[in-house]
Amino acid sequence: MSPIWNPEFFGNMMVVNGYTWPVLEVEQRRYRFRFLNGCNSRFLDLKMTTSPRMNNDAFNAGEHNFWQIGAEQGFLPQPVELDHLLMAPAERADVIVDFSNFDVGTEIYLVNDGPDAPFGGISLEDLSSWESTGQVMKFVVKAATNGDTTTPPDELVLPSQPVLAAATVTRAVSLNEEESHSVRVSEDNGNIVLDCDLGEVFGPTSALLGTLNPDSSGNPLLWMDRVTENPAVGATEEWQIHNFTED
Repeated sequence: MSPIWNPEFFGNMMVVNGYTWPVLEVEQRRYRFRFLNGCNSRFLDLKMTTSPRMNNDAFNAGEHNFWQIGAEQGFLPQPVELDHLLMAPAERADVIVDFSNFDVGTEIYLVNDGPDAPFGGISLEDLSSWESTGQVMKFVVKAATNGDTTTPPDELVLPSQPVLAAATVTRAVSLNEEESHSVRVSEDNGNIVLDCDLGEVFGPTSALLGTLNPDSSGNPLLWMDRVTENPAVGATEEWQIHNFTED
């Protein structure tokens, strides 16, 4: 089954905008970045440091902070200063990073301390591997070509959130996990072996969206099933998402 959509697929390299471990030159000024965690199943715990951990030694906090100003639903009520940025799969973050106080030539690493496994919290005993998934990218500071006329993050006044009308519809949907009884991949002296028709559950096959049954159990649906939710343009709705997966 394709790892593109198979649940709990954890790759061994980080990719940013199509490149593994890229390097970006930045001037001595503030930058606005829009982060998207595009990982299949991996939570990212992002930090910025000039001294990345080596040999999987733990380090607790980033040495250079993010200022988060927005997320999936738009701007936050006010900027928030963070020494690490925790992001679930498909989560977005709108952040400002200030490079103005770094000397020319400084190398700053964006690193990941999230686990190489389904997320169960941040544990210093379960860090990603520095040799692979602990590295995200590197910034190299160069001289500013012009002055920075942007507003410092702690002085920003962000646009206010629009006031939504009262919800007229409440929908109950579900997250479901199909489990495999048929095929398990194992390795025997370097040879890949497929064990078929095992008759026992050993892991997830696919993650499926669905609806909620009258008994409050999940009703997983396939891509070819009819559309069940079709909100009207401009409507305000409340969606209750019931998670029936192991994660």
